[in-house]
This record gives sequence, structure tokens and C-alpha cells, in this order.
Amino acid sequence: MVDIGCAEGYYAVGLAMRIPTARVFAYDIKGQAIDLCRQMAQINNVADRVITGSFCDINTLKSIPFTKKALIISDCEGYEKQLFTQQDVSFFANFDLLIEIHDFIDPSISSTLRKFFSDTHSITVIESISHVIKANCSYCYEELQDYGLLDRRRLLSEGRPTIMKWFYLKPSL
Repeated sequence: MVDIGCAEGYYAVGLAMRIPTARVFAYDIKGQAIDLCRQMAQINNVADRVITGSFCDINTLKSIPFTKKALIISDCEGYEKQLFTQQDVSFFANFDLLIEIHDFIDPSISSTLRKFFSDTHSITVIESISHVIKANCSYCYEELQDYGLLDRRRLLSEGRPTIMKWFYLKPSL
């Protein structure tokens, strides 16, 4: 498994905990994020299976000793079109991909990825709207009690200017 844009390691460490046979490669360009990911892996006794690194590009991915199946999670803040290119589609053909789409940074990301992967993967779109509505209206965290609905939306949406979506790409072969 690979987690690109791993931040503090929520997915990377969680997957390592949930799947004891998995090796998880976690990347983030922020040094503090990698430090936090390593700490979280250590605290949760999976540090031996969470391998961290900074920048991740196609060469980094090609250097990982994948088995036949893999899951690649990408939350790389607008870098999607540089990471997932037409020339490298065949490399990803047997992998499941979960990619957060940052069309608010570049409006052509989703259409470009759809075109690249249309022959090799089925694409399911997952939108964050249900979570945003639930988070804004029903979370009863003490820390949110002093905030109105609009402030809650701003706080819980990570400052995103729009509803986010993820592409889940499953190999169609």
C-alpha cells in the first residue's frame, strides 16, 4: 500500500494496524508530517511496516517492490496530473487507486484522469458532501459549541473552497 500525501499518518498507520500483513509506504513533502507519521506508527506498534519518505513521483512508485495487487492512496494537493500520466497508465493497470481530486486548483484534473484511466479502470466518484453536511449539522463536539454553522463548515472542510471528491479506480482487467 502507498499513501501519497500521508500527513500525520491517519491512513498509513490505520491500514498497517488493520492489515497486519501489509507494508505501507507513506510520503509527504512536509517534514513535520513525516515526523508525526513516524511517531504515530511507533505509538501503534507498526513502525516496522510503515516506510516513510518525502517526495513521491512515478520513479519513486516504480522503485517500490509491489506484489501483483496494491492500493495507492493519493491526496497530493493538485499534483495528480503530474503523478498519474498517460504514459504511465499501464504501470497502474493492476492497482486500486483512491485519488482525492483537486479540481479547485486545476479544473482539468478530473477530466484528464478519467481520460487516462478509462480503458484500464472503472471509476467510482465519492463526494464529501454527506460528510460535510453531517459534520456541520450534527457533530456535537464540545470544541464546536461556540461556532455557528458557517464557521463549523469552514473549520471542518479543511478550508476547501468547494466540496471535495475522490476517484476510486478499480482495475477493469
